[in-house]
This record gives sequence, structure tokens and C-alpha cells, in this order.
Amino acid sequence: MIIQNATWYNGSLSSLNVNATQAITDEKTSSVQGNVGTILVSDYMLATSDSSCSNATVTSFNDTNNYGGCFKMNYLHRNTNMWTLSGLYAINNNVIEQGTLEDTRVIYPAVFLNDNVLVSSGNGLKSNPYILTLSE
Repeated sequence: MIIQNATWYNGSLSSLNVNATQAITDEKTSSVQGNVGTILVSDYMLATSDSSCSNATVTSFNDTNNYGGCFKMNYLHRNTNMWTLSGLYAINNNVIEQGTLEDTRVIYPAVFLNDNVLVSSGNGLKSNPYILTLSE
């Protein structure tokens, strides 16, 4: 099997004044088991290559005047509104915010691959996707 069953943390953030380390602690207060989940707010915050964002809180991460590069150099950045597994938090056009159950947002599925999965070919582009195989 390529996809493994995993623990998906889904705790809500204690406030918008938390950095990624505290967000991880908050998110780990609740979990479910499953094969498919979505990213967490902390995943999004840690996906930037801008080192000045490493200690940014959710509030300052959203501040384009001080931390504008946080989403620009973020490999999870999309120009869309997407749900996270962190309670009712969502990414709304680069801003981390609390959503409501009535909000319509995209869900990007995430999975954990088993240790014996190999990329046998491809480069990840739409025209040349990764081909995954199991090692012997």
C-alpha cells in the first residue's frame, strides 16, 4: 500500500498571536486517525523559505508591510481560499484567518506515504507527474 494510515492533528489555535511552534502545540491537542487529511496552519507557516518569517506569529505573518515575503516565498501558497485541519482556520488569499462553517473553501488533500514508496520517474509537473512505486 502506498498511502499509510496516520494521525492527523486537528486542534484549534489558541489565538492569532501564536508562532508556528505554538501552533503545532495547539494543533496537537486533538487528533483523528485516517488515510487522507489536509495541511495545518503550522504547515503553511513553516513552508516559507524566508528566514525572517521563522518566528512570525499568525497575526504578523498576515502583515504584508512587515512579513510580506512569508506567503510570496511559500511553496504551499495558492491564490485561493483553502481549509486547514487546524480547527476552523483557513488560508484566504495569503491571510490565515478563522473561518465559519458556512464558508466555501477549497480542500487540498494531503497523505502520508509509506517508507517503501519510491519515485520511479517524473519531475512533478502536470506534463510529467511523479510515478510512484513500492520498493521490494
